[in-house]
Amino acid sequence: TKRATDDGLEYLFFLPKKWTPEKKHPVLVFLHGRGESGGFDVTLRQSLPLQLNTNDTVQDTFPFITIMPSCPWSCAMANEWLDTTLKSTTKLVNELVAKYNGDYTRISLAGQSMGGNGAWEYAAMQKGLFSSLVVVCGYTRGRLYSTSQLGTHLKDIPIWVFHAHNDVVIPVDASSSVVRELRGDTSRTAELHYTEYPVAPGPPMPEFQHLAGHGSYEWAFRDAALFKWMRTQQCEKCAGPSSQSWDGSIRDM
Repeated sequence: TKRATDDGLEYLFFLPKKWTPEKKHPVLVFLHGRGESGGFDVTLRQSLPLQLNTNDTVQDTFPFITIMPSCPWSCAMANEWLDTTLKSTTKLVNELVAKYNGDYTRISLAGQSMGGNGAWEYAAMQKGLFSSLVVVCGYTRGRLYSTSQLGTHLKDIPIWVFHAHNDVVIPVDASSSVVRELRGDTSRTAELHYTEYPVAPGPPMPEFQHLAGHGSYEWAFRDAALFKWMRTQQCEKCAGPSSQSWDGSIRDM
């Protein structure tokens, strides 16, 4: 379902078929890539949004209240999920979690490509909201912060990273090098998983299929083990807006 907030944030919303107001439900926030900025045409033709929109089996069984904000075209121009959009997303998530009896202790964040970068940074900046982080064919920005500085903000968040070895858009080292450094951080307290596909396809749309390896999200977001893992992650200190705060220091460096 396409929706928009009063302040202009457009988003896709999925409510599980088995939703009931009598119990708490896990929540998933999904950040799209650069090419999907400014609308839903490309977003709905691939990855998790395509599955939730067209796959009857997924629609019948997917357990997450799913919030998929649309970053405006200005995000594509800046090649980042802008602070203003991320802060609006936090406001939206809090409103929808309260309205649909979402579980504040089980809010997962996932992103792909530019949204993978957005997910790394959003999870680091938005304190007290996310119970787990999933990054697919993403990257970090060394000109703004070191991996160790990023890791300081993420040491207590469970993370699962996916990338394809043959990705011609974002080299696999953009993920594997970050994972190596985070694994070497002795102060890290949360689990960290890394899946590297030897070969993955390009995006499913004909005009983008030449981008070999970059469609790893088509596999990651069909992985039942990933969603099972996400459902089991809990953030006991995440109790709603009163437990949340914003720290944009990694982007200010």
